[in-house]
Amino acid sequence: MGYHKTLAIVLTLAGAACLPVTLTANSIQLDSTQFGHLDQANVTDCNNGGGGINSACGPTAVVNSLVFLQNTYQAIYGTTLVPHTPGNTAIQDQTAVGQTLACYQSCGENGTTIDEFINGKEAYINSVAPNTTYFKVQNSFASGGVDPTFNFLYSELVDREDVELLVGFYSVNPTNGLLVRNGGHYITLTGISSATNDGNGTISFVDPSGGVDMNNIATFLATDGSIRTTAYLSGANPVTIIEAAVSESPIPEPATLFFMFGMIPVALLLRRFRPAAQRDQSN
Repeated sequence: MGYHKTLAIVLTLAGAACLPVTLTANSIQLDSTQFGHLDQANVTDCNNGGGGINSACGPTAVVNSLVFLQNTYQAIYGTTLVPHTPGNTAIQDQTAVGQTLACYQSCGENGTTIDEFINGKEAYINSVAPNTTYFKVQNSFASGGVDPTFNFLYSELVDREDVELLVGFYSVNPTNGLLVRNGGHYITLTGISSATNDGNGTISFVDPSGGVDMNNIATFLATDGSIRTTAYLSGANPVTIIEAAVSESPIPEPATLFFMFGMIPVALLLRRFRPAAQRDQSN
């Protein structure tokens, strides 16, 4: 990343685990070990495999995010998002949730549309942990929608919200030079950087294809405002475009949680060392 001196920050939120966050002025990297690393090959579509096509990147990306939420905000979620079945391994528990999400998101042989992705994820979370979660979306396919911006993605990660991205794989039509979309893929964002807050930088993410970390993939800002990369490809497609971003966080949002609970020790400290006369007046 190399643009600024790195500062390690540790936040403690209302019973949440103390997780390191690497943060600079224009860069943040969450601890990827706190995310799930489920491989989409473990999850079939809602029709139990339909045509045998490996299409469950959507529900798998959500599971890998839910593991992060559950690890980070234990006091809020407990084990509701990815419940444990006695005798199961962590991967088996995550796979079971992935199968459930596949039907919530109407995942079929051709995958999951962005509307099905958003609606299904919200429906699942509200079914297992109602009234706990706040959702945000930047979606280039929505009516009046916009391409996800660096500042949005950066601020969500800084606030310790998990973010899934829909990326599209494009080739160039040799006849007219226009981009042709040949498919899409969902990933779970873990880090982002930019020297000038514009998208010319890098992203890091958990890729459901293999359940592996992809770190510091070079990105650039296109003239239409979209964030793109030529370093993360699918087959012969030369361009990958970030088309939508979906984030969720506990209610209230993490910044508010930090203020509420981070200030408690300060308040107690001030109360402890007030003069005796002031202590008497408060009783």
